[in-house]
Amino acid sequence: MVVRDNRPLISIVAIILEYRDILLDEEIDRIISRTVGNVEPGPGFPDMSLECARQDAARRRNRRDYEGAEFIERWIRRQERAR
Repeated sequence: MVVRDNRPLISIVAIILEYRDILLDEEIDRIISRTVGNVEPGPGFPDMSLECARQDAARRRNRRDYEGAEFIERWIRRQERAR
């Protein structure tokens, strides 16, 4: 529940961390105070073409984000089975 309820905020912090690698506690507090109530929930799964999804999964594997890559690869398999 905690992750699902805070998915937009977690996504914002993750995007910032992709570029900065580290955030101080004060910076995280500032992000939370600026975004709470201003960001609507997004999709619970990637909304992309299969080719983009494959590229994203490969990029995540290269960065050793195995959990993220596996999530996207499962999504790809579901899309391929649905065809």
